Amino acid sequence: MKDEKESNMKGLWVLALVVLLVKCDVQKEWDLDTPSFMDKSGLTGTASLTDATKYALEGIYKVVEGSDMFGDTLVLKRTRDKISLFGLRNANYFILDDGSANNSLILEGYWRFAQNDNNGLVRLTLENAASLLQGDTLSPVTWVGMYGKGNDYPKFGIQLRLIQRFSAKLRSDPFIIGAHRGGGRTSDKLPVSENSVEMIKFTEYLGSNAIEIDVALTKDKIPVLYHDDDINIRLVQKGPLMGKIEDYTFKQLRTFVKLIHGENIPTLKEALDAVIDDTHIRMVWLDVKSPEVLDYIIPMQADYLNKIQKAKRDLHVLIGVPTQEVYDKLSTYPDYQTYPSICELETDKVLALKSKAWAYRWTLGIQKDEITKMHAASCKCLVWTLDIPDFMEIYATYGADDPNLRFDGILTNYPSMLAYIHYVRHNF
Repeated sequence: MKDEKESNMKGLWVLALVVLLVKCDVQKEWDLDTPSFMDKSGLTGTASLTDATKYALEGIYKVVEGSDMFGDTLVLKRTRDKISLFGLRNANYFILDDGSANNSLILEGYWRFAQNDNNGLVRLTLENAASLLQGDTLSPVTWVGMYGKGNDYPKFGIQLRLIQRFSAKLRSDPFIIGAHRGGGRTSDKLPVSENSVEMIKFTEYLGSNAIEIDVALTKDKIPVLYHDDDINIRLVQKGPLMGKIEDYTFKQLRTFVKLIHGENIPTLKEALDAVIDDTHIRMVWLDVKSPEVLDYIIPMQADYLNKIQKAKRDLHVLIGVPTQEVYDKLSTYPDYQTYPSICELETDKVLALKSKAWAYRWTLGIQKDEITKMHAASCKCLVWTLDIPDFMEIYATYGADDPNLRFDGILTNYPSMLAYIHYVRHNF
């Protein structure tokens, strides 16, 4: 027994030494610095904008100056505690803080092209805004400012003029802008890692109102968020652990594994708590990585549905059914039809489960008859994972005049691009 203890202790010391060594060689492949004004911020001493003012600013803007960089139009949308701009060119987006002083409004932050590494600082100012500070939704809006490239201080002109505020119909539209892997892929060089709590808190700034997250099990049967089968440098920093997630306890993963940007692999509980406490997300799609996961997430789903009700949130947590194996396992539960689910299989199986939503691969095309059948059963229809803007537009606008044919949402790696398409195409 003593020899076994000593052997275990030696093993732990060796492992700890390896951790110290690899921390000196943390992978930088996915790093992309997020520009910041730091001590040069123009928001120092300003007052945050009220919800009424942000509401009055929302809409579609013509890019009067800077269109060669950002395209002809952008959408401005308040996104929880910030203001975001969304465009189509290179899936560009802006994430901005706000302030007011002396009847002027200021937006400040950074812009990014989601489909490449280009980004930079931006600052916008709106003068003589007394009426907007009172929430006047009829007042004209023209932002004037400068943008930069990389960490350089802004030196290029940009001007945006509001040409269309959002309609009441659009504001009440329940269309699902779903973000893959909690908000986007690590490989797209976002400032936070996929399937992390930090990503869940960040994703609304990209325009999403729903998320898909990947649920796997540890060796000691703790549901965690992780996409791939194995621990690899695509998703985590270099470290001593290799092999499958299911080969390690949660404590081992928490001790020795960090996601690319340094976050912990979160438990499903930590992720759902963040959704309820820190976001306005309306749907969570739990992508079940193995049938065994069901035994552990079904009780959690029931608990969180109670928490959601107590919090008075319009939020749906759906168990994903991506394979026949998961379908067969779920069907063994006596009350399986009572568990809110989103099924990716044939529509007869969707109906057998009484799923809340049917999701299928977008490359299968418009399934007109199946969509009608699903909607007749009060089942939402989504497609995944769609990243091509021309096809996004087709699916987002299909059946616009017929709710029986309309898609209820899209899952994408580029929610900012989908947000632009949704708000522009559905507003005119």
